[in-house]
Amino acid sequence: MKTKSDILSIRKADQSRLPEYLKQDKPMFGREFSDHMLVMNLYCEDWQDEIAQVVSAEILPYGPVALLPATVGHHYSQIVFEGFMAYQDPKGLPHIFRPHDHLYRFNQGAQRLAMPLIDNDFLLSAIGKLVQLDLQWIDPQIHRALYLRPLLFAAEPFIGVRHDIKHFKLMVMAAPHISYGEQSLKLYVPRPAANGTGPEFMRSYPGGTGDIKAAANYAGTIAPLRTAAERGCNDILWLDPTGIHVEEAGTSNVFFLIDGKIVTPPLDGTILPGITRDSVITLLRDRGIVVEERCIRLEELLSAGEKLQEGFVTGTAATIKPISSIDAPGRQITLPSGDDSLANRLKKELQAIKWGQAVDD
Repeated sequence: MKTKSDILSIRKADQSRLPEYLKQDKPMFGREFSDHMLVMNLYCEDWQDEIAQVVSAEILPYGPVALLPATVGHHYSQIVFEGFMAYQDPKGLPHIFRPHDHLYRFNQGAQRLAMPLIDNDFLLSAIGKLVQLDLQWIDPQIHRALYLRPLLFAAEPFIGVRHDIKHFKLMVMAAPHISYGEQSLKLYVPRPAANGTGPEFMRSYPGGTGDIKAAANYAGTIAPLRTAAERGCNDILWLDPTGIHVEEAGTSNVFFLIDGKIVTPPLDGTILPGITRDSVITLLRDRGIVVEERCIRLEELLSAGEKLQEGFVTGTAATIKPISSIDAPGRQITLPSGDDSLANRLKKELQAIKWGQAVDD
């Protein structure tokens, strides 16, 4: 009788693409991928609170995957994903930063989109084998980590919105990630809509999917980035549906240092419960810095003056990036920054933990 470990098969790449990758001066993150990927086919009778049966699982060379044009997930955005990092400690041992927290969030997203729970033990074991195969892509000397991207979607060929899909596909790919020195963020604030009912662009709303990593959440934010770019900004400071409170910055959680206290929007169902967000809050409180998770009025930021000491965002790929300016309706403000900023100090501390150079309490 086959056990779950027997289900996973491994087909190694004939040769590594790492030498070609290393020829690039500053390769763009997200465009290059390591040698292998994981592909799993899943089945469940009823997605609600049910762990999917693993029909097949294979680690194979990174490359195209055949899908029928009518694959339901691609028509109706029944797609959820995650992102976390694999590192290597000073002893040469690979490890993934907070994988259980990421996969818990992955499963929460799957359930919200009518997809089954994933067997996290099996998935983590398979991902561990994937990382081991592509371990040479990790280089602690230059802080090149391996970003892991699980992707789950409804895989039946069907045109129509249904809540009883039974076949799903899960893929995990890996991309090398190097921090070259973070570009600061110039944030564009959406203007009021023409009808005056809220912002011109809106990322999320109560009861929606703003608190999960659903593919559809991000598609609607792409066009507004062009509006931001036309204003000389490289990201967006999203507001709530009222246009009064700030929520997120692009794909990241936001933090502001106001009069010696850190404030960040609360997890009220419209913003993503970031794993890096949680790590940063823990580090801050360990330092004795007051952290307030509360609603932040845009006007509070714009009128804070010298009390607004700093701003930064957090995310898995972004880690921690400083905010240099906010372009709001009728007002633009510049935020202080520098090498000795709180954001930079936090980033160094968090990176040391991730690379096993500091104790993670």
